[in-house]
Amino acid sequence: MSVTVLQRRADIDAALGRLRARGLQPRRGDGNWAWSLAHLLRTRHRPFRPDPIKSWDVELTIDAVIAAAEASERIVDIGAYHSAILPALARLRYRDLVGVDLNADLLSSPRRDFIQYRRADFHAMPFLADGSCAAVTAISTIEHGWQGSQLLAEVSRVLRPGGIFAASTDYWPEKIETADVRPFGMSWTIFSLEDIRRLLDDAATFGLVPYGEVRLDAGAPVIHWSDRDYTFIHLVLRRA
Repeated sequence: MSVTVLQRRADIDAALGRLRARGLQPRRGDGNWAWSLAHLLRTRHRPFRPDPIKSWDVELTIDAVIAAAEASERIVDIGAYHSAILPALARLRYRDLVGVDLNADLLSSPRRDFIQYRRADFHAMPFLADGSCAAVTAISTIEHGWQGSQLLAEVSRVLRPGGIFAASTDYWPEKIETADVRPFGMSWTIFSLEDIRRLLDDAATFGLVPYGEVRLDAGAPVIHWSDRDYTFIHLVLRRA
């Protein structure tokens, strides 16, 4: 499916099991113990482990990238700090990987042998040429400081024809207000059904379109965070 909604917590657990079977599960320090020890000595903290609760959208994103991009092509992950996507793709022998985030700690992330980290605002990425990327990914990123048209225009610019934008975000069909919460110092959007339809309409103006089934129905809330109950939605849009 091009657009699908997380229905059950069991779907997360099943995805994590499949990722483990493939050797692609989230790992603290991406399993690099020398790097992890150096990080511990430098910061006095154990390396962060990507949240397993993201396993459902991580698996969908990895599979979307595999289907759309050759291992030699460029993949860009936005909101890349603590993301499990690029380390997993490195294990799959993708070698042109770029992670973009505003967090300064991004620059000391693991797997710098195969991942180029750039501290930057992903709404403007002048270091990426037009049409230079086969995929742009975003795991639980776009809901923080959402700038719809600006982000969609930049994603469209850097994607080659046929390239994909694979993103997950917070979702509930009815609108949930979040104006009083500012995680990471930014606004937080739980996308409603109307918001997602507007996102898809806006994306189409930049040549980003679903290429499969769109399913927007939701069951019971799966995620509880900051006193809100909601779920995740995953989108794969192709550059026309």
